[in-house]
Formats: sequence, C-alpha cells, structure tokens
Amino acid sequence: MKQGTVTTSIVVDFDPKTKDSHMSVEVDSRSTNIGGLNPSTIFSAGDTVKLLEYHTQDVSNIKFDISAGTIYKSGSVLVDITEQLVFTNASSRSLSRPKTGGLTYKWLGKSLGEISVSNDYTLQAERVGTAVLSVTYQATATVYTLSSPGVVGGETDYIIAVHVTGDES
Repeated sequence: MKQGTVTTSIVVDFDPKTKDSHMSVEVDSRSTNIGGLNPSTIFSAGDTVKLLEYHTQDVSNIKFDISAGTIYKSGSVLVDITEQLVFTNASSRSLSRPKTGGLTYKWLGKSLGEISVSNDYTLQAERVGTAVLSVTYQATATVYTLSSPGVVGGETDYIIAVHVTGDES
C-alpha cells in the first residue's frame, strides 16, 4: 500500500465588493507537540483526518460535500499562528485566517508604521511601501473529522475530494 504526504488548503473568496467574508479549510498539519490533532500527515485508507475550518463571523451554515467517507464536526480549537506578510507597494494585507485572539507583530527590516486591524483579518499599516511583517495571533478553528473508507471503487490508494460552502450574512 502506497503512503504519501497529504496537505490541502481551500479558500473561498466571497464578493469583495459587498463584504470582507473569509472561509478556509486545511488538514491539521501542526505537530502533536503543539496541539496538532493528526499524529501524522501521511494517511492510509481507513484513517481519520482532522480538518481545521476557519471563517469570519458573518459566515454560517458551513456544509461539507465529500467524494467518499464520512465527515462530522468534532469541536473547536484555538490555534497559535505565526506568519510573515509581504507588503509590496501596499499598506494593507490580510491574515491567512480570521483572528480571534491577540495580535503581536514586528517589522523585519523596513517599517511601514503602526498596524491597525479591521474586520477579523485585514491589517492596515500607516504608510504604503515594500516591507515584511511577522505577525503572531490566535484563530479559532472548527474541527471536522474525515473518516476514510478502507476501499473506494475497489482501490486502497485513492484521494477524497472535499468541497465546502457557507452562507454569508
């Protein structure tokens, strides 16, 4: 039986002219040493996989459509996130996930000034420019458990497609 590394990220971009809604889903690839829920990111037929779903407060009624197996909501978790945002002739950037807990930041090199946060994930610098900002914050993820079958279509080496939708209010 072939084994491989599986990662995924899904971002749904709602009409930016009306709202700043955000939703994303990913395989929990964090180390179990820091709270990761999957003991490995190498999965075999019959394994369960923990997915982390993030969304802004104006997104509701999250629905999953999967090509095989079963999926169910299994709680929520607060995730510590550190990422680097690149500003290129710009003064605003978006976090990769909506923030629910404190935000700390530091400019790596040139500074574009103080940072303010709007909606749950947009950062605004004081000035336009080219710079790199390291940010650390917390985001709340809803945990979904995807249970894969032992065999799909007579195969034990397969992929599962995941499609996620949510309502914007």
